[in-house]
Amino acid sequence: MSNTGSGGGYGGEGFTDYEDQVNWDTVGSPVPQGDYDGEVIKAEYKPTSAGKHMAKVQLKIEAAYDQANEEKGKDRLVFENFVFTQEAGFRVKNFAEMAGIELPTILNKEIVEQWAASIVGIKIGFNVKHREWQGSKQASVTKFFPYQAGAAGDQQAEEQQAEEQQAEEQAPAPPPAAKPQSTLRQAAAAPKANGTTNGAAHKPTTKPAAKPATKPAAKR
Repeated sequence: MSNTGSGGGYGGEGFTDYEDQVNWDTVGSPVPQGDYDGEVIKAEYKPTSAGKHMAKVQLKIEAAYDQANEEKGKDRLVFENFVFTQEAGFRVKNFAEMAGIELPTILNKEIVEQWAASIVGIKIGFNVKHREWQGSKQASVTKFFPYQAGAAGDQQAEEQQAEEQQAEEQAPAPPPAAKPQSTLRQAAAAPKANGTTNGAAHKPTTKPAAKPATKPAAKR
């Protein structure tokens, strides 16, 4: 009896359940032709059928330069073989120049193994074309060029910042705050510091004391 659940296995081997996602629209179809940015996720030494030094490389697509290829290209793998010979070394030379790395002049199995291990993680731009192989279309790298995603992101941010600044400059200035206006009535009612109202002298309200009446002189 075989165990198939999480923690069980087949033939005594352990099995851990996991979740995965498959885009069936791209299964069996090559990566669309076009320019991409990607990363070297695997590189290992393997001799050719003629016994020449070679590195087998896997490139994982990060982004497509053409948005129409983004959905069918992103996260897919493209395979490339770097042959280290005088006649076939143009592809690996193109890769090294565009990635800014050096190539060894003396070659043996150990040196190519070390070189292959050193390029894992390198980000690079590349062009993909289709070629016929055994009756089906295969995606093939035709050339490499410098990685563009970081520069494109910086340029997009700069353009957005320039657009925002231009929008701020073109926006109409807010109207000035309205100043309180005093009416003539308010001005007339407001008391002056010198005790006058509307420029007229303020008269005292108290009347002057009455003068005492004079008595008639007595007759002799």
